[in-house]
Amino acid sequence: MFQDRRLVAVASVCVCLVASGGLSLTSCSVASVPVGEARDEQNAGEFYQHVELYPQMSVARFDRVMRVFSGALGVECSHCHSGDDWGSEDVAMKHTARKEARAMKTMRADLFDGLAGPACWTCHRGETHPETLPQGVLRGPIPSPSPFRSETRPAGDLFSNLKVFGEVPAHEFQRIMEDFSVSLGVDCGHCHVASNWAGDDKPAKVVARRMVAIRDSIRDRYYEGREVLDCWSCHRGSLKPELGQPDFAG
Repeated sequence: MFQDRRLVAVASVCVCLVASGGLSLTSCSVASVPVGEARDEQNAGEFYQHVELYPQMSVARFDRVMRVFSGALGVECSHCHSGDDWGSEDVAMKHTARKEARAMKTMRADLFDGLAGPACWTCHRGETHPETLPQGVLRGPIPSPSPFRSETRPAGDLFSNLKVFGEVPAHEFQRIMEDFSVSLGVDCGHCHVASNWAGDDKPAKVVARRMVAIRDSIRDRYYEGREVLDCWSCHRGSLKPELGQPDFAG
C-alpha cells in the first residue's frame, strides 16, 4: 500500500459536494494516517500519489485542506478514500469531489468575478447534502390573502418591470417572493419601495436578479438543471451567507 514511504492518497477535494452519499460521520482523521519521511520541503504532488488537484500545495496545507473539507461535510476520509488503498479510484465520491472542486473554481471566476464565493461550509454546514428551503416553512411577510393566490396568468402580464420570472404563473411568482424573504430574513422593503414596487430604486433588487441568474447558471452548468440548491442553501435566513467556516483543521 505504501511506496517509497509515501502515503498513497488522492486530492479528492469535497467542494460543495451536492451529489454525495449518506455518511454522517466525524471530521477526517488525516493526522492518524501513517506518514513517511519528513515532508516540510515537499509539495502534495511529490509526497502523495494521484494528486490531480492542488499538486503544488505544501503537504502541511494540503492535509489541513482535507480536514477542513471533511469537517464541512461531516464525513470521514472513507467518504472519498478506500482505507485499504488510498490511491484507489474505485470510490465514486472521489470522482464527484474532483468534479465539484473544478466546478467551484470555474464558478468563482465566471460567476463571482473572482471574489470569495461560497465555501463548502456555506451550503453543507456539516451535512453531506446541502439543505434547501424546508417544505411548509412559515412564509414571508407578503400580505395574505392576496388577489394573486389563485391567479394562473403569467406574472409578466400582471406585474411591471419583471426581468426574471415573467413567464411563471402569478401565484407561483408570489410564492417565489415569499421564499426570498424567508431565505434572506428580510421583508419586501429590502428590495422594493412601497410607492414604486416596479422600480429599480434599490440596489438590492438588482443584486437579487443577479443572484437568481447565478443560481440558475450553477444548476444548469453542474447539476443538469436539478433544483439541488436554492437561496436558503446559502443564506439560511440571514442576509449575508457564511463564507467562512469553523477551524476544523485545528
